[in-house]
Amino acid sequence: QNSGISIAQNLVVKDVNEWARVWALHSANIVPATPLPTVDFSRKMVLAMFNGQKPNGCHGFGSLSLNAITPGTDSASTLRVVHVVPLPDSAANCTQSLVSPAMLIEVDRMDGSVRFVADSFSY
Repeated sequence: QNSGISIAQNLVVKDVNEWARVWALHSANIVPATPLPTVDFSRKMVLAMFNGQKPNGCHGFGSLSLNAITPGTDSASTLRVVHVVPLPDSAANCTQSLVSPAMLIEVDRMDGSVRFVADSFSY
């Protein structure tokens, strides 16, 4: 998805005010404006990954894996989010336009930490 957010960053959104802010920035380049998707933040949270501005349409996101790491009953869990970023070969035929790839997903809410890990592959 091409985002209005052109700076690479990863966010964990746990309340409606932050969600409205992130969504407004993300969807700023969509006309007509896209309504704010409803999220029940008492049970869910949003993981937002922005890949930054890239030079052509061959950039985006590949697969995503989520792994909850629970060290023990006395410690908070950590959610490990691994997102794969494909890196196009210099000989690839790509659309020639600036893109800002993004992936936003709704997951079950957790109180522990979230650790984002970027992996890549060339094609």
